This record gives sequence, C-alpha cells and structure tokens, in this order.
Amino acid sequence: MSLVNPGLGDQLIDCVTRIQEREAAAEDDTVAGRATKALLCRHIVMVAGFLDRGDSTNALDYDDEQRTASENYYKRGTVGLVAYLLARLHAEPVREWPEVDDLAQVLADLLTDEDTSWRREIVELGGERGVTVARTQTIAGTAAFDTPGGAVTVHAYKARDPDVALNGVDVYLLEMVPGEDLEEPSGRYAVMVDDPWWGRRIQPAAFSEAPLTEHVTMGYRLKGRILQDGESVADANVSLELELDSIEDGRVVCWDSLEFNELVWDSQLETWVEGANVHAPIMTGVDGRWELLAPKGHGALYQRAGDLRDDSGETAARGLARHVTAVYCAYQGRKVAVVEGQEAVLDILSGRLEISGEPGVVIRVGTLDDPGEEHTIPAGGTVTINGLPEVEHSIVAFRLTAWGTWDQSYGCPRVIADVRRGQTTSVTLPPMEHYTEPDFICGRVYERMGVPAAGIDIVVIDTENYEIIGTIATTNGDGYWEADVPPQGLGGQPAIHDAEWGSMPVLGMPYSDVVLGARVYAAAYEQYKPEAWRRPLRGHKNFQYCPGSVVVREAETLETYGTEETAYGGWVTTETLPKFEYVADIEELVEWGPQTHLYDILVDGVVKVADFELRGQPFDDTGSGAGEYRAAGYYPEQKLLMGGKVHGNVLAGEAEPVTGNLPESARVGLEFGEHAWFVEARALGGGQARAGVGDVVCPYCGGPAYRDPSGAYLRGFCMQCADAFARGDAMDCRGYFETPTLAALGNGRYAMRLVRLSEREGNWSRRIGYHWRPDLYDETDDFITQSGPGQPTNAPRWVAKHVDEVGDGAGFGKFDGDLQEPYVPGHGVEYFEALPEIDRELGVTALKLAFPYGHVAPLTYTVEIDCVRCDDEIETRTVTVQAGTSGPSQDDEFGDVVPVVEGDKLPAESVGSPYRKVGLYVGVADVRLIEPQSAPGCEFAIVNDVPWLASPDGVPVDAETATPVAVQMVGAWGGPHLLDDAVGQVFLFWANGGDILMRGAVGGQG
Repeated sequence: MSLVNPGLGDQLIDCVTRIQEREAAAEDDTVAGRATKALLCRHIVMVAGFLDRGDSTNALDYDDEQRTASENYYKRGTVGLVAYLLARLHAEPVREWPEVDDLAQVLADLLTDEDTSWRREIVELGGERGVTVARTQTIAGTAAFDTPGGAVTVHAYKARDPDVALNGVDVYLLEMVPGEDLEEPSGRYAVMVDDPWWGRRIQPAAFSEAPLTEHVTMGYRLKGRILQDGESVADANVSLELELDSIEDGRVVCWDSLEFNELVWDSQLETWVEGANVHAPIMTGVDGRWELLAPKGHGALYQRAGDLRDDSGETAARGLARHVTAVYCAYQGRKVAVVEGQEAVLDILSGRLEISGEPGVVIRVGTLDDPGEEHTIPAGGTVTINGLPEVEHSIVAFRLTAWGTWDQSYGCPRVIADVRRGQTTSVTLPPMEHYTEPDFICGRVYERMGVPAAGIDIVVIDTENYEIIGTIATTNGDGYWEADVPPQGLGGQPAIHDAEWGSMPVLGMPYSDVVLGARVYAAAYEQYKPEAWRRPLRGHKNFQYCPGSVVVREAETLETYGTEETAYGGWVTTETLPKFEYVADIEELVEWGPQTHLYDILVDGVVKVADFELRGQPFDDTGSGAGEYRAAGYYPEQKLLMGGKVHGNVLAGEAEPVTGNLPESARVGLEFGEHAWFVEARALGGGQARAGVGDVVCPYCGGPAYRDPSGAYLRGFCMQCADAFARGDAMDCRGYFETPTLAALGNGRYAMRLVRLSEREGNWSRRIGYHWRPDLYDETDDFITQSGPGQPTNAPRWVAKHVDEVGDGAGFGKFDGDLQEPYVPGHGVEYFEALPEIDRELGVTALKLAFPYGHVAPLTYTVEIDCVRCDDEIETRTVTVQAGTSGPSQDDEFGDVVPVVEGDKLPAESVGSPYRKVGLYVGVADVRLIEPQSAPGCEFAIVNDVPWLASPDGVPVDAETATPVAVQMVGAWGGPHLLDDAVGQVFLFWANGGDILMRGAVGGQG
C-alpha cells in the first residue's frame, strides 16, 4: 500500500485545531456562528483521529481504493464538513488567516468524486446534535444510504392510503455528533426529507443505530366536490383560501391556486396570446370532484399545528412561527371548510320563495333594493319563484285599476323575505286594506323597501306663500300615518320635509306609499359581480370582494358609505342612502321641486361610476312620476375591479452574481443573491394581513409554476407555457411572486413582509415599509406577445440600464490602455437627467467597472479613479482589475464587474450628505493607471450600479397599470434592497438638513 498524501490526516488535524484556537480568540462572530464553527472543528478533528491506523499513517493519507468501505464513508463525510467549514470561514467575518488557505489545499488533496456543492447543516434532534453527512434523492419514493452499521432506507410519500410516492426530493443522512468526551463517531443516525415545497421532516424521534428503515409522509389529501343545485359541475375553477396563524401578524389570509387566462394561438400575430377562458391549477373532473395533495412538512404552506419537524418532545415544545388553522374551498364567491379525510361539498344552491296572498293582487319581488320583477298571485293564492340567490328580497303588494294604473284606494303591504340556498321560504302577505272613508288620508313611509320609517312628520306646505302650515301626522313604529281632512281642505300639499331624509311630496289619495331611500349594491348576476384584480370583461369568479375596497360617496357633501360582502359574492352598502336632498328654502322647493342626491361609486379611491341617483319603483306602466318617490336601490351594470396586485422578484443574500440562470430577476436589475424558493409575500394594511407565496405564478401568462421536484414539467417553470411551447423550460418563474389582492384601506399605504421558514435557508422574517400603489393593475388584451423561450414580452417588466447604454454611450467615462490618452471622459448626473428618455430625478449611485463583450483582461492592473460626490468634491479610489476578468460572452451574458468601492450597497442610510467615503457618487473626473506603467489590451467603462436609470421602454407608474417590485435581501441580517419599475432603485438618496431621505416615488419621499 502506497501513501498518496503522506501526513495529510495529521496536517488536517493540525490545521483545523489552529483554526479552532483562532476562532475562540477572535470573538467577533455571532454566538451561533462561533458555536457552529467550534462544533465543525471538533467533529472534523475527532473523525480524522478515528481514521488513524495506528501505524503512524491515517486512512486519509491513501486513495479511495486503499481504504475500507467504512473508512471511505467517514472520508466522504470529512470532505463535506471541511467544505462547509471553509464556506463559513469565507463568510462574514471573513477569515484571511494562513490556516484557511492551508485547509483549502487539504480539501483539494482529499477530493475525489465527492459533491461539495451542497451545504452541510447541524441539526438538533431530541436534545442531541447531528450533522448532515450524505445526501441523495428519492427514486420511486425510495432513498438509501450505506453506513458502517448497515443500510439506512427511506420511503417517502406525498400521501398514504392510497400511497403516492414522493419522487425527486432531497433526503439527508443525519449522523449524531458524539459528546466532547468521546473519540469515535456515534454510529447513530436519523433521516431528513427536506424540500422547498413539501417542507422538512426528520425521523425517528431520536438518533438510532443502523440498519434503519423509515416511512416518511410529507403531505395529506384535501378534496371536495362542486355542485350546482345538486348537480355536478365539471371543469370548475377551485381556489383555496388558507387561514394562517403567525407570530408576527396574527391571522393571515393566504390565497392559493390563483386562476389564470388560457394561452391560445393567434394566427394574425403568429404567437400565443391570452385567451378569454379562465382556468385554475385545481379544477373539478366530470363528477365535480377535485383533490390536492397538500404539503405538511415543517415550513410548508399547508403545515398544521400538529405537523412538526419531528416527534421529539423538544421540538413539540418550541411552537411554530406559522401554521394553517383552516383551509377553505372557494368557488364563485362562496366558501366551504376543507379538512383532511373529508370531502368538502360546496353546493351552489338556489333559493325558492313561496308567496301567499289574495288572488289577483300584483306583487313586485326584488333582490335587496331592486325595483323587482312583477308577478300576479294566481287563483290558488300562492305564487312560487325559483332560482333566487341567498340574500334579502323585498316584496310589495298592490292592486291595479281597470285602466292598469295604481289603485290608490288600497294599502300596499311591504314584506322582507330572507331567502336561503336550497330552502323554500314561505311568506304570507297581509290582507289588502281598502280605504273608502271620505275626508281621510293615510299612508306608509319606509326608510328603504320593507323597513318602516318611524317618527317622520307629515307636513303641509303652502305652495303660494312658501311656508309650512303645520304637521298633520307622524309615522308610528310601522311607518303608518293617518289624518282627517277638514272641510276647508289641508290648505296645501302634504309632504315630508326631514333634515335627514330629504324633502318630497306625499302622493296618493287616500293612500300614499313612500320609500325614502335605498341601498347601492352589486347585482346578483355574474356579469355584474365585482372582481378582484382581474381584467375587464374577463376574469375569474372566486376572488369576489375586498373589504373596504368599494365605497359610495355623496357627490356634493362627499359623505361616504361603506360596503360589506353579500352571500352571493357581491357587495351592498351597510347604510340606507336617502334619495332626495333636504331643501330648507321652501320657495326653492316649490319652484324647482324635489332635488335628488347624486352619488359616486369609488373603487380603491378611484371614481368608477359618477353622478348616479337612486332608482324608483313603479306600480304601473303609465310612466307616472309616483314611482320616483318609492326609492329603489342602484347597481352598476358593469364589472367593478377591486384591489390590485404587485408583481415582484426576490433573491436572498449576496453571495452569487445573478446571471442568465434567473432571467426574471436579471430582467428587473437584481445583480446578486441566491434564489429562495417559495418566499411568502405578506401585505400588511388596515389591520389585515394577506399573503401570497412566490414561485407559483408565471410572470408572462399568469399560469401555474410546477411545484413538485419531478414530473412532466420542470420545477419552478410554467406548466401552461411548457405545453404551448412544447418544452419544460419555456418560462422561468423562479424568484417571481405576486402579492395577494390588495385594496385601498386606511391611507392606502401598505407594508410588506417577506417570510422564509426553511431551516436550511435560515429562518427570517423581514418587514418592508413601502407605498404599494395597490390600484395599479389593468393589463391589456395583448399581454402576451412572446413567441417562445427567450423572446421579448410586453409583460409589465423593465430593464435597468447602465449609463453607457443611453445617450451617446460614453457613460461616466471609459479607459482604453491602447490609446495615447487612455481615459475617455464621460458625463455626470446632469447629462443623464436631461436625456428625453429619463423622466425623473436621479440620485447618487455606486460605481463599477464593466468590460466590453468578449473582452478578457490580459494582465492585472491598478487604476486610480477620481469620483465626484454630490457636493462636487473629489474622492480618489484605487481599484485593481485581476488578469482574466472578462466581459459578457456567449457563455455569460452578463460578464464580470469590479466595484469601485467594496462594501454594502446601502451604506448611505446612516451617513450624512455629501456621503463621504461610502461609495455613492454622481460622476467621474479622471482615471489614471498606477501599475504597471502601461496596460495594452486593457479597457473598461465606468457605469452605475443598476438599477439606476429606467429603460426608455419601461412601464411608467400610471393609474391602473401593474407595478412590479424587486426585493433583494441583503446579507444574513441586513435589510432589504427594494426596487421599483419607473422609479428605479427605491433607495435613491437625497439630503434635507443633513438627513438622508429615500425617494420612493417621483415627488415623494419615504
């Protein structure tokens, strides 16, 4: 046996021991960081010592063929732990000790075919700690590991009974870390299934010896059935509403399974465009049934209170930061609770109304305050009306004369019937009162149809002298009043003259029927129901109402009336609105007559219906004006789109540069960061919290992204676009999210919270204050114009440009080592602000060096750059460009960049104007070569840190236009870096009295 790396084992032990001593002495890391590195060092030293063969050699000194299976098992684990330790040493606080380089060389000597791309992790289980030493993926739901003690096997399922295998998920082998007094590996194991969508699950509840077999269930079944009057509804779009309990925001409403418009081929445009039909990821079959396998692992969206990471007592005692308390199936504005193991049946039933009364009596039956449909009670005394929505219905009975006009000698009883779905509501109308006494008048007054108005005075107005003669009656609790007419007459016109309900005449002799007001509401008809955030003339029926979004406003006084949701998925004002104004001047009232109120309907603060008045309820077809004094409600015969959505992209951390592998993030100008799966975007406002989960919606067509790790589609890519373009990677949805539907509550300002609960990614929850402009959403019919992967789209996106891509292309300046004068001057902020395509103010920006397409730096060189601050003072910065630094190429569409100032992108938040020594500038004055004396073949441009200049083709922030947002989570504990289209980088700084303010919109400040 020949030694391949003599003394490598001892070298590893010595190197890691010295690193451990340095870390203990440094004391500049977080408590968790220090503990992690200390445990890694101790475990590596212990395993390396265990591999000592007792003959002055170590198993690590040999190659793989010269080690036993057990030795190779521990060698592979050691390689992974060393790689993890190096990654921690290269993170903040970065260690530049010689021992770190020595450890990197040891790792290079140890490596054969080990995979060091995945990050090892230290996990607590049942009071013990373990480390992930091996990783594999399930095939047909099964994964297995070979250990010195025997095989460890995992069978993973989405759900059981019947069993559905979970394929393609990562499974980790956890090996218990022995105590400090032990010198050998523990030989005790657990298994961990960890997946971004299915969550995390560890079994068994404590580390156990191999061989070991575990059956791990990562999800559960949710199922239901959609019926219409008892009949199955096929191809019904089902949406799910989740009620979450969170430690940060309490109750959170989360929508899943968002509906989307189909893609259809347009022969004229020769591309796929958005179709009129709407679909959802969850749809019913021919029998009206649907099923979803919901993830229940730790951190998963559908995790319930009892779905814990493991079954140990220690984990049970921790509690959960977020879990589902209830799941509802939503369909056409109705909801039903869904629980595991039970079929949730949602039957969209119609109600039936049986009305009994005197034969020949005419009735009007209306939904809410609708004037109503006319019916005649037949000879049998009962009329039946079918197909009614579950809501309050108003009924009025009256008689007609032989000429077809309202018979004013009969009273008109009004009744309210509360109709329920699937039930028959029976109503018996009071007998018709016939008034034949001479010199007698009476009547009934209602606030709205069926609701009596008590305490309303009936006065007499002298129409010649313009004065009120007196009060002849006051309505009782039933709204009824009566009065005798003296022989000389009343001396004027009976009227209602009420400061609250207005001024109007009392019409009808001897009987009068007056309705003072009504409600405004959404019609029960589907085509007139409100919708949240969808496009006009099309859209879905499951998100029907946003509380507080729709209000009615009196046009003159600007008094507002709130609305509430109705059972059929519409809305109605909570108060009754008066139809007529109060006219204090009697002469004006007599000369000009009653004056109606004009109202507006506002949706999210924008007037959608202007200057309407309440309708009347006629009792005949003669066109007489009497019906105008029986106010009926108003509903707009159009769809009202409520709320809005904000699109976004999110990346976490700043370790990796963003390249073409994350096209949506790159498109909005994110330059660094790692992709984080399934980030919860939570909108906060008006005391409410609504959530949506990222990576589930296609940024191009709105279709669903594939969530599972394997299958016919690629995870994180659009299923619909994959079908349309016949390739699984057609449209990339990774890193992309849409907020839940928002509505303008309170002052219309929203905060956002990003939540990621995966232990592997690190538990973080960060709140972002921002003005979301939730009303900005109304996409056009040609929303989709791309013709395939990689093609441009007019989806609401923008590209932040560098300064050398606008104007004359000079940027802030350029350097070319082949020129006699290498520095070619560029421009400052004033030049770029004056360009016609730049329609906003520009703040300071970080600077960086960008390189031409195909360029590779032939040597290492150093330059000095005179950077111009916003006070016109110069700060000189030294920048070194390493040999091999390259520009964009066919293999790398972005290329390398070299920052002028290394450090946090947002340091100016805590530094006063003029931002001394923080790396934010407005231009460049000069560039000088320092070393070597000449730099042939070396060239670069000095540009801004994007996003700073919005693209000339960008989407402006206009009313009813989508507003994409990009969020970059900076550093392990840093704040977010928020970007906004048409505004550019939200963190554009300007000074006011020495304070730094961040511009959040044109003309505004944050």
